[in-house]
Amino acid sequence: MEKTIQVASNAVSVGLACARRAWVSLIILLVAAGIIGTGVYLRFQPDWTLRDDIRQYNRAVATYQELLWAPLVASEQSLLTVYPHVVENAGGRFERAGSASTDSKLKSLATYNLGTMIGRAAFFSQPLPGVEVPEALTKLSEAIRYDPDNEDAKFNLELMERMMERKEEEAAGPGEGYSPGSVYKGF
Repeated sequence: MEKTIQVASNAVSVGLACARRAWVSLIILLVAAGIIGTGVYLRFQPDWTLRDDIRQYNRAVATYQELLWAPLVASEQSLLTVYPHVVENAGGRFERAGSASTDSKLKSLATYNLGTMIGRAAFFSQPLPGVEVPEALTKLSEAIRYDPDNEDAKFNLELMERMMERKEEEAAGPGEGYSPGSVYKGF
């Protein structure tokens, strides 16, 4: 009888040891499943993992791409005249992303895109209401101030300044001493 009690006691001890191991393994398995499930969920919900300023910037880019990829419109000029609400919406989002961010590179990108978009709209023959070149130049200068390595902003700023100079020269006329009459060559 004592031997059966000993065997039963050993069996209970072995059973408890297996249950403890199984319990620990079960807990580890549940924690691993929870971590994997959270990772999969976040993979399909990327907005939760992004900062608000990055989310605003990405929305602005998506809105502006709506303008660039709009079907059945032949040129960017007609896009800007057909879809002014898209330009205004994207501009507002770039503005919010730039003002909300503490990251100088993201601020630079947002203000660069805003300045470039304003400049494109301002230089077309039918500019959008309230869109002016000096505002675009200011935004591009801010982009360079936030990130001095932003070569695209430097290029666009220089290009827009040259275009402004050319427009001013054309508006000023041919210059001093110009006579619209005939020119006679003589000795």
